[in-house]
Amino acid sequence: MPKKNGVLAAAAMLAAGAAAVFFSKKENREKVSTEVKKASVKAKKVSKQVRAEVRKDVKKVSALRKVAVKKALAVKPMMKAAPVKKARPAAKKSKKK
Repeated sequence: MPKKNGVLAAAAMLAAGAAAVFFSKKENREKVSTEVKKASVKAKKVSKQVRAEVRKDVKKVSALRKVAVKKALAVKPMMKAAPVKKARPAAKKSKKK
């Protein structure tokens, strides 16, 4: 056992030992493998659902963006831009000596 941080190392070694004893029986290994397969299938289903929801949200946001752009373009022609006047040249200050 390590000398420093003994409590944490001891707990880790105890957990590893318990896992080794648990997995030493074939029956336990089979149970764990079936549970892992179930979890894998469930994770794939959840992943599919999340992807579908994301696609749906992207479509919704895209539609909202298009509506907002159309509204913004509809307002723009109503605003008349004032003609831009040329700036007057700055008056030169004469220096008196």
